[in-house]
Amino acid sequence: MTECPSGQLTLHEFKQFFGLRGLSGDANSYIEQMFRTFDMNKDGYIDFMEYVAALSLVLRGKIEQKLRWYFKLYDVDGNGCIDRHELLNIIKVSRFSLK
Repeated sequence: MTECPSGQLTLHEFKQFFGLRGLSGDANSYIEQMFRTFDMNKDGYIDFMEYVAALSLVLRGKIEQKLRWYFKLYDVDGNGCIDRHELLNIIKVSRFSLK
């Protein structure tokens, strides 16, 4: 309630909340895709229920549910395939987050 009294996060607030500033282009794209994946009803906000549902899935979901969620996260264009460009972005962002 203190951090987000409205119960909804915009992309900008999402980045602020998690301290995600000054990201590279690839890392920023990844964070934006993560936001879109959390925003299940595509209204431009992550509300409390979407946030809890996503965390519950990531922390407690079955392996198949997690794989589907991660696939959706990495399939940026939503075409049902992770192409070479999307795979390269995954690798670039992973290297960024390990530093």
